[in-house]
Amino acid sequence: MRELVILRNAMVPHIYTLAWIAHRSAISVVRPMYYAFPEAEEAYRFKGQYMFGPDTLVAPIVSAVTKPNGTAAKDIWLPPSPAPWLSWDGRAAFRGASVRTLCFGLADLPVFVRAGTVMPTRTAASSRAATADPLVWVVWLGGDGAQTEGSGTLYEDAGDGFAHLSAAHLSAAPEAAEPEGSALTRALLRASGAEATVRLLGTRGSYPGQPPSREVVLQLRGGPQGRSAAVRVDGRPVPAGGARGSLVDPPGAFTVSLGRRGIRQDTVVHIAWPASEPPAPLRYV
Repeated sequence: MRELVILRNAMVPHIYTLAWIAHRSAISVVRPMYYAFPEAEEAYRFKGQYMFGPDTLVAPIVSAVTKPNGTAAKDIWLPPSPAPWLSWDGRAAFRGASVRTLCFGLADLPVFVRAGTVMPTRTAASSRAATADPLVWVVWLGGDGAQTEGSGTLYEDAGDGFAHLSAAHLSAAPEAAEPEGSALTRALLRASGAEATVRLLGTRGSYPGQPPSREVVLQLRGGPQGRSAAVRVDGRPVPAGGARGSLVDPPGAFTVSLGRRGIRQDTVVHIAWPASEPPAPLRYV
């Protein structure tokens, strides 16, 4: 239970952004499957699962342990998707438009994320602050050398007041108007073969107490282990390494610390794995 509370705290930037999107769109953060897949018969039949935002599927386990290894089985419908569904830690992949019977123990998370998802998270260092610092962008790759594209958005304000009301009409698109009393930050993903590029766009907008800079971390899941990967940040080589105090570091994740950067600064991170050491393919289950 402690680990789940820690995970929920790490996801606050993502949850806060989803709440802002819900305010703008009138579509709730937690959504029944038929919201996103109204034409699929399974969306009405599999009532024990839901979408958390547009790209994360949650299938709570509410049955007793029945297996000798201390796990419980559950039938899970994975909706049609051009990209695979990945386990939360990114170590297993599942093709969409299928029903899978999976077993989960008490330490397992029955959460699946669509490849190409880019999610803003934080560490314990900012658990009591309105601004995520460090800001950890978690990226789920498609694996198998397939082309994967996606994006993520971070909405921020002072954490109190009514700034979200004036920001209700805003778009995360680069050409959109500047937010007032709030800020938007975007991350763009493009991956293909043994290469991945993540472009972190400078923050637009401002709010009271907004810092001019913060630590930024990039974490890749669902892709290569990255032990011999070449990482370049804005064209300059940097070593791979984790962020101190990160709350979202599953085994096999590939993490790059970008250091402290100005919030208005665009940053391009390019990761390439040598052709002589191709990345291990995703383990499809």
